[in-house]
Amino acid sequence: MLTAACVPAPGQTGVGAGDDAGAGDVGADVDITPTPVEAGWVYQPLVDTFCGGGGPAGLGLNLNEASTDLVIFLNGGGACWDGTSCYVLNAAINIEGEYTAAKFESEVRPLIASGLFDREDDANPWPDASYAFVPYCTGDLHSGDAIKNHDAFQPQRMVHHKGAVNMARYLAYLSEELPQVERVWMLGASAGGYGATLNFWRLDEAFPGAQSHLLADSAQFVQPGEGRWGIWQNVWEMTLPPECEGCEARADAIPAAVGAAHPDSRIGLLAFEDDSVIAVFFAIGLFDMGARTRALVNDAYQGEGMRAFSVASNEHVMLTSWKNRRDKDGQELPEFLRWWVEGE
Repeated sequence: MLTAACVPAPGQTGVGAGDDAGAGDVGADVDITPTPVEAGWVYQPLVDTFCGGGGPAGLGLNLNEASTDLVIFLNGGGACWDGTSCYVLNAAINIEGEYTAAKFESEVRPLIASGLFDREDDANPWPDASYAFVPYCTGDLHSGDAIKNHDAFQPQRMVHHKGAVNMARYLAYLSEELPQVERVWMLGASAGGYGATLNFWRLDEAFPGAQSHLLADSAQFVQPGEGRWGIWQNVWEMTLPPECEGCEARADAIPAAVGAAHPDSRIGLLAFEDDSVIAVFFAIGLFDMGARTRALVNDAYQGEGMRAFSVASNEHVMLTSWKNRRDKDGQELPEFLRWWVEGE
């Protein structure tokens, strides 16, 4: 499941139950035996990673140790920050129960079917690269470092919003397993696209000296309404890009700041201008969504280093059908991806 779930206006934000609020971190007791799944893929649980319910997270891996290229995909699946969004609407996937190899297998299949992770597909831009699939089970745009109670009737029912903690652990693991990497492409769809943008700075630490490039699908950082940007930062205890001054107040300042901090990287955005999922999730009227997306594209995604592929539609997520997309100017998405992957 790549799309973000629809979320209505929030009620009371989560009770401020910090990391000492009854539900301890349990990731140290993980069976780290990898589980084979799809052909060429294994699911690798990792110690010191956490899904929403406190159990371990991990990585989906299809590695080629002879390659110096690495593709990291961050999965999406909504978000939640209070009792309504977490438990009434179930607006974030995988925040309760165990994340399993079977779940990973079902979530990676659409990307394999699209050709992006199919080594036999002639259109695959990285047929020989190593692939890493980052599951989404923290409900926090891969950005949090908190444990919160969102259910006043069940004080022990915690959500581990540990997306930022997980990302640091994943990249440390990958850098240890693949020290030869010279080029890294980080991309994500929906919540994963936001997570890729928020965590792009970590690649400099994990793979010093390597080239790195960023692509966010259906994850435009428009400014949320109804105070949600502040609510999310407070509830999830978000980690924002360190180079981003003013981003605590303005989410739409993030893309330009990330681009300025990484002038040698190619940073791309795939955006449906009137994306109805983001409009609801960000508490933006549908008529305003298009205007805010166009303003963001015109302000931040211009020039050789930052480009946007925008479509006048209210759809959500392009990468699962990337071969058949054209933007409003007639450019084909495979052509845009060639620029992002190859610089041409």
